[in-house]
Amino acid sequence: MDTRDNGGLKQPADDRSKLLLIYVLAGLVAAVVLLSMTYILLTGIRIAARRTPQIEAAAEINLEATHAHLRFEELISGDKTEDISEVWRLIDIADSYARTLLEGGETEVGKVLPLRDAHVRQSVEEIQSQLAQFRRITQQRYETPAESGIGSEMEQEYDKVYTQVLLKASAMKTIFQKKIRADLTRFRIAQTVLIALAVGLFITVAFVFDFFIRRHLRDERRLHAFNQQLQASEQQLRAANQQLQAGEQQLRAANQQLTASEQQLRAYNQQLQASKQQLRASNQQLAAREKEYRLLFNEMISGLAVHEIICDDKGNPCDYRFLDINPAFEKLTGLKKKDVAGNTIRQIMPTIEAFWIDTYGKVALTGEATHFEHYNRTLAKHFDVIAYMPKPGQFAVIFNDITERKRAEAEMQRLNKSLSVKNKELQGIVYIASHDLRSPLVNIQGFSGELNGHCRDLRRLLDTRDISDELRKEMISLVSRDIPEALEFISAGTEKMKALLAGLLHVSRAGSVDIDVKELDMKELLESVIAATQFQIDDMKAKVTLEDLPPCLGDADQINQVFSNLVSNALKYSSQDREAAVRIWGEVSDDSAVYCVEDNGLGIHDDHKEKIFEIFHRLDPKNSPDGEGLGLTIVSRILDRHDGRVWVESEPDKGSRFFISLPKV
Repeated sequence: MDTRDNGGLKQPADDRSKLLLIYVLAGLVAAVVLLSMTYILLTGIRIAARRTPQIEAAAEINLEATHAHLRFEELISGDKTEDISEVWRLIDIADSYARTLLEGGETEVGKVLPLRDAHVRQSVEEIQSQLAQFRRITQQRYETPAESGIGSEMEQEYDKVYTQVLLKASAMKTIFQKKIRADLTRFRIAQTVLIALAVGLFITVAFVFDFFIRRHLRDERRLHAFNQQLQASEQQLRAANQQLQAGEQQLRAANQQLTASEQQLRAYNQQLQASKQQLRASNQQLAAREKEYRLLFNEMISGLAVHEIICDDKGNPCDYRFLDINPAFEKLTGLKKKDVAGNTIRQIMPTIEAFWIDTYGKVALTGEATHFEHYNRTLAKHFDVIAYMPKPGQFAVIFNDITERKRAEAEMQRLNKSLSVKNKELQGIVYIASHDLRSPLVNIQGFSGELNGHCRDLRRLLDTRDISDELRKEMISLVSRDIPEALEFISAGTEKMKALLAGLLHVSRAGSVDIDVKELDMKELLESVIAATQFQIDDMKAKVTLEDLPPCLGDADQINQVFSNLVSNALKYSSQDREAAVRIWGEVSDDSAVYCVEDNGLGIHDDHKEKIFEIFHRLDPKNSPDGEGLGLTIVSRILDRHDGRVWVESEPDKGSRFFISLPKV
């Protein structure tokens, strides 16, 4: 090949080798520039794709823990719109982000690569441990709200754990931010070195190419081709720069998003602090009110209890449970809080009346308050009760023991009734004193005068010395007939007065003797009454039928006397036309036990039905059986003292039915 010098330029063969060398250098420069731009772009994308999800995951841990704390504080403060399951869900989300940082995976913030740095993994594992502890202390506060109030150790531990979770998450975010800043620093250094290297190579190639052009001006076509290659390299460099700028813009957008997330987190934290302050103020106010309520609850002299109504499958009240009682409740009822709290009334008082459950059930289900007085048979006390509904399905009662007042009222009624009876008896006694007792006295006075006359006649006759047969007969008549007859009348009047006075004494004792009220087995009592009158029953060949009788409350001796008088009257006033029959039966009616002594005797006319209970009243004084008319008066007096009563249903010549009402058991 021709290699001679041509105007300062080498021969074509030499030129071609140099041109080839230049092309090789230009290609290397272009490759280096292209690879540099590609490396810069991929490195920026890799940094953004790797670090941004990690930062956002750390921020999400902080954010979800904050949401869980806020929701739980609202829930425990009494907000019924919140649900504890939402708190567990938020804590689980925070824990899932921590687990994703360790293990890698897809999340809502993007694909998270597993952490390789042992120190960073240890920090994330500490966050997981703090989240588990946060969940545990939250569970304890939810299950024991009474022990986790404001200022309690559990609340302080709860706030400490929550703060540590936030600090750990914030520290993790700071670590990732430092990592991304370190990556960016290395990225910028590598970018600068590569750009400098590319520029240096470009300058070197340009210098060589320029040197070659100066020496080889004749080869314009090659120089033009080289310039075209150089322009192409410049375009590639511009494209690489544009890609680099796009990566920088993407990184800048990620930083802006991170800044927005931080601002949102600060806003949430500020909102949380405000809510916490408001909650603390509400809790303090609630604690003050609770303290005032507890002071009133414990110091009030009236009994106070809070209950929960229990309904059956049909929604009807069937029982109620004790939730809380005050000391006055224990004092008034004798029931202790440790024994009744959490138990139902049927567990404590199996024989409780349905009245209490029905009345309280209406209050708890309708919200309609009530005020009443009622006797509790189990506690044997009268109570004045006010019941109201504090919450749906619950009722509270405020009550006082009015047993003594009721006893005083009953005693006053008894005394008033006794006074009325005594006044009535006093009127009867006045009548007797002016009439019934006067009659035997008149007889005694008359026959005493007649006896005195007979004695005078006898003395006159005795003064006569000569006693004729006729006179002797007259004297014998006086001594054997007239005087003994007068003495018999005097004796009968005296016995009559003794019987009347004994009857008055019996009636008086029936109204004044102390009574011992207790539960009576009436069938056993009536069997003893029948046994005491068995001789009279057998003598009259009467038939006495005793049916099942309910128990009652009363004094055994006086109730025995009541039925003894009634059974005796039933036998005494039997009819001569038929065999005597007496039937004794009983039943429970409302709050009373009612008994009936039924006979088939003479019966009572309507005009006498109210008078037969008056003192000394007799249906037919001339033809009546022996007696002073005091039996039914004594029966009435005894029943008045037992808060009972007696009445009669009768038809003449068909028999009578005497009804007795006494307090039931």
